[in-house]
Amino acid sequence: MSDSGAISPVLVAEASSGCPSAMERLLTLVRPMITRYCRYRLAGYSGGPDAADDVVQETMVSVFRALPRYVDRGAPFAAWVYAIAARKVADAQRGVLGGATPMPQVPDEADRTPGPEDHLVTRAIADDLYALLDQLPDRTRDVLLLRAQGMSAEKAGARLGLSAGSVRVAYHRGVAKLRQLATEP
Repeated sequence: MSDSGAISPVLVAEASSGCPSAMERLLTLVRPMITRYCRYRLAGYSGGPDAADDVVQETMVSVFRALPRYVDRGAPFAAWVYAIAARKVADAQRGVLGGATPMPQVPDEADRTPGPEDHLVTRAIADDLYALLDQLPDRTRDVLLLRAQGMSAEKAGARLGLSAGSVRVAYHRGVAKLRQLATEP
């Protein structure tokens, strides 16, 4: 950035040695570049401008605290400042992305409606049951299906041309046969 060119190694050395006026001049030069960087990196986030201002302040405090330990390793001082700012921006982004998602209304109870896996299990059970029913005689299968629909023995008998007693006997025999078929390997 153009501001980083104005930061001389002499000013950095004086500020890192503890000179208050050099520290103030250095932080005055650093703040605009940190502000631009943070605002750019956080612009796309909800509350980005406010978050950017907070990150600028945190970065300035970190630079101030770390400056006495700064060691010139040949890279520009601005690179060291940007590294601190990048870590602070990443922390802020994690906070924004990892935060709670507001909901318009929190439900009082869990949703009890069947989900896709429930439908699959129900369908698999139904397929297995129909495969077992196909192994029964037609009349017994019809009795079981009508009774499963809640039809009384009298009504089922009237529909199938059987007495109510014959329907009850066929029902009990059919249930017993289904039990036997279901337990066979």
